[in-house]
Amino acid sequence: MIFASAIGNWWDGLFVLQQVTFILACAASVLLVVQLIAMLFGLGDDADFDADTDISGADDIFNDNDISDAGGLRLVSFRTIVAFIAVGGWITYTMNFFLPWYFSLIIGVIAGAAAAVGVAYLLKAILKFQSDGNRHMSFALGAIADVYLTVPPLRNGSGKIHVVVQETLTECEAVTDSPDPIPTGARCVIKEVINEQLVLVEPFTALKQDRADGVNQ
Repeated sequence: MIFASAIGNWWDGLFVLQQVTFILACAASVLLVVQLIAMLFGLGDDADFDADTDISGADDIFNDNDISDAGGLRLVSFRTIVAFIAVGGWITYTMNFFLPWYFSLIIGVIAGAAAAVGVAYLLKAILKFQSDGNRHMSFALGAIADVYLTVPPLRNGSGKIHVVVQETLTECEAVTDSPDPIPTGARCVIKEVINEQLVLVEPFTALKQDRADGVNQ
């Protein structure tokens, strides 16, 4: 009872902005830790909660402006957004004890943006470390991959995919002969290994349709 009363008094003593940012920061912090641990242990594909798919439309908008993949960095992704909310939320919550809400919010936004960029660099380094090992892309032939950056249609440019090669999560560029783009978050199949950094893919749905047609025949 005493503990619950103390918690209630603490909560009632917070500003509305602090209450909101505290809730957001707690939730985002848990998600961020889980995501980073999953990435470090090579579980990114299964532990991503399909969140990148949920924001694939936003990713495509940023892809068109070369922002989300600026300098090889994925600046707009589920993980960077979570980092922005977590760090920005905690900073805003803390600063609001000492500063007016608008100053606290501005500082929080700046800190959150810096955290998002930092996480983008961290994820890039993790992927590079994982893909720099002794791997041969020839083993990826026929593998199912997840689209990281939209693959343009008819080989009109390249996108990026994540695929497990020799038990290692690997990032590489991909092109497709499909008349339709393969969007971020979709699955695709590697049909040809052009070189160690570039593969030819087709939509996973197209492969399933081909197999179904073969069975019907």
